Amino acid sequence: MGAGMAVNLHTEGVLSLVYNRSRSRCAEFVKTCPVDIAPGFKLVLHQKDLQIGKAMLAEYDVQLPMVEMSLILYQCLIDEGFADEDISTLFRHKQRMFQESAD
Repeated sequence: MGAGMAVNLHTEGVLSLVYNRSRSRCAEFVKTCPVDIAPGFKLVLHQKDLQIGKAMLAEYDVQLPMVEMSLILYQCLIDEGFADEDISTLFRHKQRMFQESAD
């Protein structure tokens, strides 16, 4: 196995571990998070900032998988009509995912 393959497998393992451990904590947070918080920084502006950061990193041939995945998720949420919502829309989206997986 090449060094690149080992790094990719290690990265996937770490991300899987982080996801699995954070998933239960995220579910706990969604249950206790107040829903009457005034909207803050718009999701579409988060996306714009991440795209700027991605472009800056590309100048140095650097890619960050979490940025790539965040941009995909943000675009899905924007396509669903949440562009003017704040980052809390991510929690609502995750809550739907947790509910669907529990059913």
